[in-house]
Amino acid sequence: LETLTLRQNKIQSLDEHHFASLHQLISLDLSENRLDTIESPFRYLLNLESLNLCKNRVRQIDANAFGSLKKLQVLILESNQLRTLHVNLFRALGKLKFLFLNKNRIRQLPYGIFAQQSKLNTLNLANNNLEKLEDYLFVTLTSLEYLDLSFNMLSELNSLALYNLNALICLFVKHNNIKSLSETDYRVLESLTSLRYLKMRGNPVFKTLYVTSTSNSSD
Repeated sequence: LETLTLRQNKIQSLDEHHFASLHQLISLDLSENRLDTIESPFRYLLNLESLNLCKNRVRQIDANAFGSLKKLQVLILESNQLRTLHVNLFRALGKLKFLFLNKNRIRQLPYGIFAQQSKLNTLNLANNNLEKLEDYLFVTLTSLEYLDLSFNMLSELNSLALYNLNALICLFVKHNNIKSLSETDYRVLESLTSLRYLKMRGNPVFKTLYVTSTSNSSD
């Protein structure tokens, strides 16, 4: 078995023994259930590449929950009730390319949480309660092309969090509470040589940096 879909059931809890014989499983869909805590049910899924946990009720994820998923490339945690994430939560996920954390209640991301995600292409953090970005938060995400921080509570861009995102093409920071951009913000943004789309609509400061004259949008 390589693909297992358990979406739209009423699953409330998971045990590692539920998946103990599924060593060849590549894709697991547990979306639209009633899970509220994720401990370590994926221990035996050593070949898993895609894990969908969206639209559950997840409030807490154990620091070692994904510790065995060294081949994981897609992790969907969208539309849950997460408020905090352990700094080591993604430590084992060195091959991760797509991470969806949008539509949760996350207020802060600890520095170092993305330390092993040098292959990450897409990071969606939209529709959370983020108030601040730590300096150099994304510094290890050297392959990141898409970053969405829209619909949060950011009062400043803190461009130092964006330092070293040389592959970044799309940066969305729409509908936050950003009142101004500093000179440092402009310098860091201009240093992002791959950036093509910067969207900041819905902030007290409405500015769009046109990186090229032909490939920008002001949404």
